[in-house]
Amino acid sequence: MFWEFLWALILGFALSGVVQAVVSKQEMQRLFHRKSYGWKMAAFLLASFYTTMVTAGIAVEPLFKALRLTPNERHAKVVEASVTWSYTTFLNIFFLGLGTPRNSRSAFATSVSAG
Repeated sequence: MFWEFLWALILGFALSGVVQAVVSKQEMQRLFHRKSYGWKMAAFLLASFYTTMVTAGIAVEPLFKALRLTPNERHAKVVEASVTWSYTTFLNIFFLGLGTPRNSRSAFATSVSAG
């Protein structure tokens, strides 16, 4: 049950991160003609989005069961997990190294300009 609520929260943060990465602060200010709506509006939006995502998450399971989209029996084999080195491991390490200098520069620039 906990995971049904957690996926909605994670998805919300992920979508928020995508929007922040694509749309600049200046563009948002230009679109909304203000710097901020304040804490009350932020809390209202957070509560409404969270409630909507949780409700959608809870509604999906009964809907899928009613439409018979979930299997009755499972044919999955459980194998013991182990750490393996594959091409995805090397790609992850490569892109981590590629992205780290860029992220540290942007974090440093933000902290210096805000100070």
